[in-house]
Amino acid sequence: MGNTLIHVKPASQDVDLFASVARNDLGEYLKLDQDGNNVTDEREVHAQRDVAIDYMASHLRVTNGGQPCPPVETRLIPSSPDKPRVNLMMTARCAAPLGSVTIANRILFEDRGGHRHTARIQLGEEVYTTVFSREAPDYTLQIGARHDSGGPIPHPDASSDDRSLGAVALRYTWEGILHILIGLDHVLFVLCLLLIARELKPLLLVVTAFTVSHSVTLVASALDLMIVPAAIIEPVIALSILVIAIENIVMTRRDEEPKHRPILTGLFGLVHGFGFSYVLCDEVGLPSEALLPALLTFNVGVELGQLAIILIAWPLLRLAMKRDGYPRAVQAMSGVIGALAVWWFIERTLLT
Repeated sequence: MGNTLIHVKPASQDVDLFASVARNDLGEYLKLDQDGNNVTDEREVHAQRDVAIDYMASHLRVTNGGQPCPPVETRLIPSSPDKPRVNLMMTARCAAPLGSVTIANRILFEDRGGHRHTARIQLGEEVYTTVFSREAPDYTLQIGARHDSGGPIPHPDASSDDRSLGAVALRYTWEGILHILIGLDHVLFVLCLLLIARELKPLLLVVTAFTVSHSVTLVASALDLMIVPAAIIEPVIALSILVIAIENIVMTRRDEEPKHRPILTGLFGLVHGFGFSYVLCDEVGLPSEALLPALLTFNVGVELGQLAIILIAWPLLRLAMKRDGYPRAVQAMSGVIGALAVWWFIERTLLT
């Protein structure tokens, strides 16, 4: 997932673009990894900065009335230590006054069919949001006549639907569902909670504790009321999975169900909520004109995705519990999940 910030400036006939992609995604496609550890670091990007700039700039395009607006400046912007990304700043200058301005972002579309770029477009006081994808790589703004005061009158050809509350709710609900379903670490955390859940009532307590706690930190973090670096949160998410996996193994050997799991899950939910907020703010983006609806419906989507996992997995696990070999299967599955969690912890601490 990439991010694109765009500032359209009718007065100077410029369009400023800030495009950001995950460092490892770009490094894998451009083969920037020099030491063969399958991780692209800042040093390797800097050593081949011209390759990165040429590729990213050639996949960003601005036209005005069908005429290309060539770049007059391109440069890489260093990323923060807790966000391993490659950031390109580019200014495209149009020869004629801005009218029908089309912006395209095709970075990494040839490598990853599901790659997308969330975009925030500013035109005067108006802010629009869109998502660049392989199916829809372009976005057009119709910049019409001017106010008496001299300000531009924007006429985006598709933004009225994007900005309606219904469209915002649908989009962000889907983004929440999608994130929980494709986020393997969160899926495995929920699965670990289900493996030894024998009765519905204790399971509901555990799920409720997780839901309430991650909702609190998701909202607080997205609104900048609580700020914790991703470099801290992401390894702790991995540790939370490891702890639950180990507890599953221990409790299965004792033939017990942990009484304290709602409390433990609630504490870990606080951490996972920060992780959800990073995805929402850094990858999906929040529209300034519908901030709270987007935030709340994203959280609803997360809950729906989580509920889907539970409704599918728990009945199947309940059937499996009737078999004699189920405790050994739980220990084996928890061991595999715990090993993955250890790898994620190493990857998020030592290899970033």
